[in-house]
Amino acid sequence: GSSIGECQEYTIEALDFSPKRINNRGDILSDPVFEDGRSRLRLFTGEVRHDLPLPPQAYESQGYAMNDDGWVAGSSAMPLRAHLATLFRAPRAAVIGEEIERQLVLASDPKRNPSWVCSEAIALNNAGQAVGSYCARSVGDVRAYVWEASGSRDLGTLGGRQTRATAINSRGEIVGWGDTAAGDIHMFLFDAMGIHDLGSLGGENMQPVAINDHGQIVGWGTGPADEWHVFLYEQGSLKDLGCPDNGRCMVYGMNLHGHIVGDATVDLDDGGTLTRGFVYAEGEFLYLDALVVNGGDWRDLLPAGINDSGRIIGTGIFGGVGRGFVLNRVR
Repeated sequence: GSSIGECQEYTIEALDFSPKRINNRGDILSDPVFEDGRSRLRLFTGEVRHDLPLPPQAYESQGYAMNDDGWVAGSSAMPLRAHLATLFRAPRAAVIGEEIERQLVLASDPKRNPSWVCSEAIALNNAGQAVGSYCARSVGDVRAYVWEASGSRDLGTLGGRQTRATAINSRGEIVGWGDTAAGDIHMFLFDAMGIHDLGSLGGENMQPVAINDHGQIVGWGTGPADEWHVFLYEQGSLKDLGCPDNGRCMVYGMNLHGHIVGDATVDLDDGGTLTRGFVYAEGEFLYLDALVVNGGDWRDLLPAGINDSGRIIGTGIFGGVGRGFVLNRVR
């Protein structure tokens, strides 16, 4: 074991649901639950379950992010309409997609067919700003936006036809990805000075997942040989962190301390694959299953998120059955 591996230990606690996000208060958002012909989101504060409301007419909701006040950014599906960006917090749901449509689409295209309109809220910060993407004027154009109570704003492009915002920090700095005029997928940062092209790892994918309040950006991208690597952007430079065991890496979250959670998939000699969850801390990838002190009956621990106190949520196999979990730092 490494010195870092030795000082990172966790206890595991089983959950009765599949967790999707955790905030700094310890609230946990579950994957959507299907009942009465509608799918809805649930939020757990300790033992207390909150069913998040669906907007009127909506039959399905998705949640992608949660802030520390328990607001959830996502989308809801309406009959005869595509998904619309929605912010959920019991006991209400605010369909901000209708406002985005009015301000960014219909203002310039009043005859727009409403069934073409779509939007989703992918992230939000503690100041109540939400970001995501919406279907813009021409069919096939998808554009990043930022929404706040005072109105919505289109973030512009990198020269191509689409931009998608994926994360925002409390300073209002936004990250996402888009295509360039040459058709390459690059990461962008949007700040007070506008949109900045932060490049790529040289391949066809570049997916920023989180930006913390230090301005560190983390995600996964592909390289020239289609290798799937973790990247970290900080202080103006993009670092390729690789992937443990030469696997294909995906990233699901990062906290204020720059600790990253994700998973690595490796090809096995028998033609199958093995996927293992990791935490990346102080320059090292550490597999979760090696860090759990009471994990006897658990295997296949795959993370979904991490908060600033280092609690990690995810799903695994417990006694042969799929379960949700939360990992708590022992030291």
